[in-house]
Amino acid sequence: MISVVRLKAATLPGPPHWEFEIAAAEDLTAPERSFDLVVIGNAFHRLRRAAVAERVLRWLRPGGHPALLWGGSPTDGDATLSSRLA
Repeated sequence: MISVVRLKAATLPGPPHWEFEIAAAEDLTAPERSFDLVVIGNAFHRLRRAAVAERVLRWLRPGGHPALLWGGSPTDGDATLSSRLA
């Protein structure tokens, strides 16, 4: 996904203002109050949630926001398995 985001960011006008890191959330080091937004996807339930949430709250600037994003489960909905595989 980082390669996709890098390509998209390269099309934005003005000087680059994006930095990309690959790290486990529990291992990422970032200065306190350095982010306006921290986004965590489907994997949040697999993380050490309390430790990650504590770090995220320290990383956010005043007025910043954490965002938890996820999609539905493959078992959500009323479609049969065979129709999902088609």
